[in-house]
Amino acid sequence: MMKRTHNVGGLFLFLVWVLGSCSGESSKTTVVPSENPPLSRAYIGYGQVIVPYAQVLDKPGKEGIILRIIRENELYPILERRYKTENGRPDVWVRIGTEESGWVRASQLSIYATEKKARFMIEKKAHE
Repeated sequence: MMKRTHNVGGLFLFLVWVLGSCSGESSKTTVVPSENPPLSRAYIGYGQVIVPYAQVLDKPGKEGIILRIIRENELYPILERRYKTENGRPDVWVRIGTEESGWVRASQLSIYATEKKARFMIEKKAHE
């Protein structure tokens, strides 16, 4: 008999809570989309090299083979992002698209949503 009273009491409290939380007013929130496109696998943006020289590898990580060297302020489209952990340390790598795509540490690039924004920032830094 006690069990049934406990269940009815719990149901009563739940109904009081639900009905009490309904205010009768509708809350409308306007959602404003970001000016920047969302980051995704299909579109990430453009990367500007921010170190004097960066190695472009055939795969992300220490086992990658150097394909070529890229230089500071060069700009490349970013095709993909990967997270890789080596020796217990996480690292972010991006695949840049050029005549031959390859992998670069994300920390060696400034990443911008559009090519126009990236070129603007390169010009701005050149005049500082």
